[in-house]
Amino acid sequence: MCEHENAAGRWYTEFATTLDHAFKEASRWASWDNTKSFWLTRGWLLQALAENGFDMVFEQFDSLAPAIVDSMNAGYYHHEHRGTFVGIRTGAL
Repeated sequence: MCEHENAAGRWYTEFATTLDHAFKEASRWASWDNTKSFWLTRGWLLQALAENGFDMVFEQFDSLAPAIVDSMNAGYYHHEHRGTFVGIRTGAL
């Protein structure tokens, strides 16, 4: 864990080397043109969404199926500390 632009998180290596275009095209969940990205902590991410007008935020878990409990306790979700969030602006602000 470290700090970047006054926010807590960690650096994540997207691509260790310069890769061909076809591999990057197939890596839809990776940063397109950066070799690394900064992943905010859950708290900082939620704070940033709130400060930018997203007054409803949901975390999506269906990608963990079919072994949701295993993934949350010992699998990908647990080890990578990575989630999928959906932010909505309702106009209620």
